[in-house]
Amino acid sequence: MWQTVITLCLLANLSGVRATCTYPYVAVGEKCLFFATMADIQYSEARQMCHSMGGELAAVLTATQFKDIVYYIYDYGYSGQHFWLDGTDSAVEGQWQTSAGLPLPMGTPFWATTYGNIEPNNKENEDCLEIHPARNYYMNDITCDAINSPLCEEDVVSSSRNVTAPTSCPRPYVELAGLCLAFITWADQGWAEARQTCHGLSGELAALTDIEQLRAVYLYLHQESIAFDSFWLGGSDIEQEGSWKWTDGEPVIMGTPFWGFKENINSQQPQGGTAENCLYLDAQAGHYFSDGDCELLLNPLCMLEGQ
Repeated sequence: MWQTVITLCLLANLSGVRATCTYPYVAVGEKCLFFATMADIQYSEARQMCHSMGGELAAVLTATQFKDIVYYIYDYGYSGQHFWLDGTDSAVEGQWQTSAGLPLPMGTPFWATTYGNIEPNNKENEDCLEIHPARNYYMNDITCDAINSPLCEEDVVSSSRNVTAPTSCPRPYVELAGLCLAFITWADQGWAEARQTCHGLSGELAALTDIEQLRAVYLYLHQESIAFDSFWLGGSDIEQEGSWKWTDGEPVIMGTPFWGFKENINSQQPQGGTAENCLYLDAQAGHYFSDGDCELLLNPLCMLEGQ
């Protein structure tokens, strides 16, 4: 499972951590970086993952920073991996900048260049930044819905976001409406497997028992640009059809304003009967509560145990 992979990756890098870097970040030149090789996700999800780890996608602003990252990739066995970096020209085509609004360096020695082709080339509306083994880890523009691993940098605060991972919630949890929640966008799992993923993070699938919690989650999903993802919650009526309970046995609140609709405004969820026994936040229906087949492959929304 992915939590085993992340543990092995982090343990392998412990010797590189210095006092100025907070675990699981390692010192790479002047930066504290986390090579999140357990996750293969889109650009927006990669940013959210870095935010939940107390950072941002790594910004490369000098030639030395770029050299240090490339050398580290080869020296520490990441040479088969491909990574997202902090950079986009989605606001104005051709004007590449970080999430904090800093201009990215162009040309040599950063971007890949061959006869007749100079990156970034916006070949297919490519607005996001990657480094990839196919280009020997030179920078390349790529579509933002491509799949790469996040390369996170610690404590880089972006002017475009307001949520940080507070010290009261251990990483990768973030604090929302008094809860420590982890949005596991890098795992697509059935409900039972999603519970196991949360258990591996000392948590459980989230129970949203107050409407302000649902509102806070909704705002976070849009702020972090992961509103296209659906998330498992810790509710089900597996034991008794129609009797919805959280994993701790407490009843799930029914009706408005928690439960939404799928196709017909006159038929409020849950409507799936015995075929749909697990609770999730449905991206296609405004992230209201919905019942679904427990084998659907969705992202876990974990809550730290003891809350």
